[in-house]
Amino acid sequence: MRSRHGPRRRDVVDGRSHGGRGPAIVPESLRSAALALRAPEWRTTLRVVLPTARAGLVTGGILGVARAVGETAPVRFGAGDGLLTLHV
Repeated sequence: MRSRHGPRRRDVVDGRSHGGRGPAIVPESLRSAALALRAPEWRTTLRVVLPTARAGLVTGGILGVARAVGETAPVRFGAGDGLLTLHV
């Protein structure tokens, strides 16, 4: 459940508040305007929805990669694969 003060902390950490809803954030009026001008749905998606949602999709991708790296690094350190092991 969302509060009035922004996305939940879990949403921000998971990246769901950015990448997962990127295309859904695009106002329906933009889609309707493109369709009213008789643009095919695929062209509306490519020329209106994706450029408008680009920032949210890129942010979601960056957060997803950062989370994957952040969760993988401790495992690699713990496993001692030699690649990330500190030699003291």
